Amino acid sequence: MEGPVSDLRIVVASGAQERLAEAIVARRYAWRGYRDELAPMAYLTLIAMSGRWPVGTITLGMDSPAGLLADGNYRAEIDAVRSRGGRVCELVRFAVESPRGRGGVESKRILAAGVQAIVALCEDMQMTDVLVEVNPRHVGYYRRALGFEVFGPPRRCARASAPSVLMRRCLGVENHDVGSFTGDGWGDHPRNQFPCDRADGMDHARDR
Repeated sequence: MEGPVSDLRIVVASGAQERLAEAIVARRYAWRGYRDELAPMAYLTLIAMSGRWPVGTITLGMDSPAGLLADGNYRAEIDAVRSRGGRVCELVRFAVESPRGRGGVESKRILAAGVQAIVALCEDMQMTDVLVEVNPRHVGYYRRALGFEVFGPPRRCARASAPSVLMRRCLGVENHDVGSFTGDGWGDHPRNQFPCDRADGMDHARDR
């Protein structure tokens, strides 16, 4: 059964929270048979908390001289954005606990909350494009519910050992409310549904 979302909170992970996020990724990737991909060189890890329980995580990778993870498969497409002065970033390492696990919050709501928080962060940091590599079977959901568009053809992602499609969400285009997929008013005020402890935005970036 779908758990409550009223207490779902998205926070920038640090210290023990980063270790919790790593554990969620390790468990869920192993369950799906994916290889764990390394975090990008400059990144923010967000963790979703339902009450006191960690229920999901997503990582935002910022562009740097080392590039993005998605450059491995889609360098030409991403360079085209960079050449026009675009500031790109990417979503990686999304994982949620089993719906029957801690917190019991339904996975699509956690993803929508995480994307919503990341979009707000990216707008604060004046990013222009958010990229994500998704399994082809998830393309329709990312398009309908999260406002992404297909930006690159299907290719095999060696990092996760799975097929992928590059998708992009252009920021500053107010044509989609993240979270509106439920059709029951849940997404009526998406920016207020899931607070994110943003603090100073880029100051939280970890460089490796």
